[in-house]
Order: sequence, then structure tokens, then C-alpha cells
Amino acid sequence: MRECNEGTEDVASIPEAATHPDLTPLLYNWRRVAAVAWEGMLTRGRGFVNIDVSGSETVYTYRPGVPCEHFRELIEGYDPEREVLLCIDHGPEVADGLVRIGGWPTPPEAFATLGVEEMGGTLQ
Repeated sequence: MRECNEGTEDVASIPEAATHPDLTPLLYNWRRVAAVAWEGMLTRGRGFVNIDVSGSETVYTYRPGVPCEHFRELIEGYDPEREVLLCIDHGPEVADGLVRIGGWPTPPEAFATLGVEEMGGTLQ
């Protein structure tokens, strides 16, 4: 993340029937996002899923730790068994922020049911 965005959007304030340019597409990939978050939590500790939408393909990457002090409380306080922290990365010209979101299946359930190829990995 290049810098912390003090204006991190509160997802709860978005009406249920509304569309959102970042959240609507990721909800179609919720299982993958949740699985990436849970795998990252298990292997690297607390952190967030960075979703890079700046190129022609969407790239999901888990980033452990606290990117800046502004997000310390959010990262230390979210429930990784029910919630995911996301950063929607639009490229170097846009400051990034974190969004806290939950869904079904939960991150552990998504990880247990998602195949290796869907996670972007390969079997060895």
C-alpha cells in the first residue's frame, strides 16, 4: 500500500440493494476472496486481501501485518473466522483504504471447499 486513506468507507452504510463499483464485482468472487484471507491468516497471521483491479486481470494477494498505524485497530480487531479486510488497489495514483466485510461462506468454509486452481495455485 502506498499510503493510508483516512477516509476508509464504511461498508455498512451502503444500502443493501445498491451497487458499488468495487464491492459488486468482488461479491461474485466472495468464495475466492474469503479462502485467500483464511489461508493467509493460517500461514502468515492477521492481515488483509489486496485486490488489484488496475490491470487487465484481477489479482488477489494476501498481505500480512499492519500497513500503517491508522489501520492497527482494524487489523487487530476484526474476526478472521467471519470477516475479511480488503484493499481495492486501483493503481499508483489512488490512495488505498481497507474495507471490512463478512459473507457466506465464512473464510474457513470457503477455504475448505475451494479447489487449488480456483485459489490460483498448482498441485505439486
